[in-house]
Amino acid sequence: MSRINPFAPGNALIDARLFVGRLPQLEAGYRLLIQTLADNPRHTLITGERGIGKSWLATAIAGMARGERAYLDLLATPPEPFPRPFLVGYHETRTGEDISSIAAGLIRPLKQRLAPSLGQITDIAEVTVWLAKFRFRDHEPANDVVDKMIASATEIWKEAQGHYGGLLLVLDELDEASADPGLASFCKVLISELARAGLSSVCLLGVGLDGIFGRLAEQHPSAPRLFAHIGVPPLSEEESLDLIDTALIDSGMSIQEGAAKAIARIAQGRPFEVQRLGSLAFDRADIEDRDEITGSDVESVEA
Repeated sequence: MSRINPFAPGNALIDARLFVGRLPQLEAGYRLLIQTLADNPRHTLITGERGIGKSWLATAIAGMARGERAYLDLLATPPEPFPRPFLVGYHETRTGEDISSIAAGLIRPLKQRLAPSLGQITDIAEVTVWLAKFRFRDHEPANDVVDKMIASATEIWKEAQGHYGGLLLVLDELDEASADPGLASFCKVLISELARAGLSSVCLLGVGLDGIFGRLAEQHPSAPRLFAHIGVPPLSEEESLDLIDTALIDSGMSIQEGAAKAIARIAQGRPFEVQRLGSLAFDRADIEDRDEITGSDVESVEA
């Protein structure tokens, strides 16, 4: 019998139940949202090794910002959603992407989410004109990109204030960005200009590998000082086992204790590896029409 494989290696976080551990990091993420709503944002970088769960943490913070109950319930003392949620822009940087494309990627989801809520814009032609104001040209000069992004953010915030409490700009895979004309200078000038423009309810949340602070410092010595830091540690064995058990709920598949511990040991606290090994072992058991993952399943996929 073919079952639905519940593991999701390499996929975006779409089920908050699969987010385990990292309570201090979640609490830090919630605090940065509180700071932003108090007009005193703490622009922040999430860092960690590859496959450690940085993007999932950023997704969870974005979920809390939007007031999604499933993500707020991950906190030790789940709070009520904010009276007005954040408008969230989430962009995953592509390899070699320049800052004009990055800026457009951050602004695009904001304008797309906001446009339908603007009651005063009812004609499709008016919507098209409104959205066109936020277009970026490829390879624009860095100063022009920042100026246009500030103008875009100001215009969006002017329209959003009646519906949202703040803007959260999530920039994932920061280390993939092109070094020319300078990611660090872009971040530094953007943060400075946000403050100068009075956009104090806007928070920039970057996500990158452990070396991103050093890379920013090489491009601009003062850039790293603009960011608070949330480091993502490996999962403990208990947390890895919890991830496996949670994934298998309602799947029609169980796992032997030794097999689960083998996955946790091999994965070394990296959620991606827990998901990858769990997915492969699940498929092997399912193909053989068994309802339990065994140690031999894990051994076979590890090899």
